[in-house]
Amino acid sequence: MSKKLSSNKTIDHLTSLEECPTTVLFLAPDEVRKSRACALLLNKYAPQKTKTPVASFDAKDIKQSHVEEFSNEWNSMSLFSSNSFFRISNVEKLGAKMVRELLPLIEQLSSGTTVLFTGTKLAKNSVFRK
Repeated sequence: MSKKLSSNKTIDHLTSLEECPTTVLFLAPDEVRKSRACALLLNKYAPQKTKTPVASFDAKDIKQSHVEEFSNEWNSMSLFSSNSFFRISNVEKLGAKMVRELLPLIEQLSSGTTVLFTGTKLAKNSVFRK
């Protein structure tokens, strides 16, 4: 994981990029900042004429059966939008085993797919940070 930035600097950095990043880990103490980050990414990288939906999941509800579904969705190209957005909230509630299963999927994300992981905080030794 790269250096820790304040939430405003992180958002500014993300929206200054030419292309939308494939994976974003955004940690903030309140939902307002996390929602703002999602909204700013969508406004920057989703075409205004196309209402790009964000597929949202709560980490505490993610089960083994979701992994194959994520694999298919995260690597499929949309006919209606240039970008696909997925948000997994409460990332701190993902178990180490599930993180290890998701990491290979994250590494193979297709261009135009962004997975935004949001949470309050992660332990410094979290598998997710490595």
